[in-house]
Amino acid sequence: MRELPKLDPMFHQQVRTRIAMLLYVGEPSFSQLKSSLAITDGNLDAHLRKLSSAGYLHSRMVLDARPHTVYQLSESGLHAFETYLDALRDILNLADEMPLKS
Repeated sequence: MRELPKLDPMFHQQVRTRIAMLLYVGEPSFSQLKSSLAITDGNLDAHLRKLSSAGYLHSRMVLDARPHTVYQLSESGLHAFETYLDALRDILNLADEMPLKS
């Protein structure tokens, strides 16, 4: 049997997986992330800090009608998340190749 791919523990957590997916497709603000994920400010802040401390997250202030912060995956975060997605795909492909137990 082939060795299973390793999953990045930074992304292999439900909220951070969902945050990473939102960051993968855009540059959401804190309030957009909070609304999309339906989590508290403190919970979101804790997960963003973890992603930031891993070097996976960039943030910047946008000065529109009302200043707000937007977030995006850093270059290393983008690479790590794509690697994570590839590992998930590999696991699913392996599962498809395995015979079903009867």
